[in-house]
Order: sequence, then C-alpha cells, then structure tokens
Amino acid sequence: MDTTHLAFALISHFEGCRLTPYRCPAGRWSIGYGATRLLDGSAVTETTEALTPNEADALLQANIHILCGQISALTAGHSLQPYQMAALISFSYNVGITGLKTSTLLRRLLMDDLQGAANEFLRWDKMHIADGSMVESPGLLKRREAERAMFLGQPFHS
Repeated sequence: MDTTHLAFALISHFEGCRLTPYRCPAGRWSIGYGATRLLDGSAVTETTEALTPNEADALLQANIHILCGQISALTAGHSLQPYQMAALISFSYNVGITGLKTSTLLRRLLMDDLQGAANEFLRWDKMHIADGSMVESPGLLKRREAERAMFLGQPFHS
C-alpha cells in the first residue's frame, strides 16, 4: 500500500466520518474526517453545508496531500518509508503541522533515531477540551499506539 492509502486508512479509522458540521472535543467546528477547513480554505462553521461521502473523502485526500508536502519539506534528506510517512501524516492531521515541527519526535527522526522517534508518539495522548484544559485521552493513546506501530512497519490495531 502507498502512503496515501495508509494515511487515509489510519486517519479515517480514528476520526470517523460525519457529513454535517459538528463540534470536536476541543470545541472547534469540524466536518467529514475531522476537517476544520474546506477545500476552498474557508473555516467550517455551524452553517457549513453537509458533505457527500465523496466530498468528505476528497477533502481528506487533499489534506493528506498537503501534509505529505509539508512533512517532506521538514524531513528533506531523510528517506522515509511509505508507512513512516503515513504515520507522520496521521499524527500531523491530528495535532497540526506545528505540533510536529516543534516536537522531539521530529528531532529524533532527523537524528536518525527511529526507535526514539517512534516512542515519542506515545507522549501525545492528551487533548485540549472546550474549557481549555488538557486531559489524558484513552482514544488518543490508542491512536498514538497505532501510529507508532505503523511508523515501525507493524500492523496497527484499534
């Protein structure tokens, strides 16, 4: 499987798909597979029109493509396997590219410490909730375990 298919499978598994706007646990308006922006760049709002399943898939594919380019730029000179890139895309889709940019995970990867980088996924098991506080999330831990497994070339489990 190529990077795009692996990333799509991982993200869609953990995000699920909702065709109408909803508030994520952090209170942000989202749609599809957790997207906060539409293809035209506009923010998702309460009044955003519902997506079709094909539109939700296309939105996720577009976001995967964007993240792939951003991660490739951050890791230039380091050869990543498709499964490693897919794990980084899923991680960045969830925490944002800035989260990856400033992470120890990326620093370890750039030092060619792949096991150390893989272990860093597990540190990102907390989420902001609507009141601004951070709480541990069993769901995020499962996602990070799956991303870590994929990064190491192992099958992911939900």
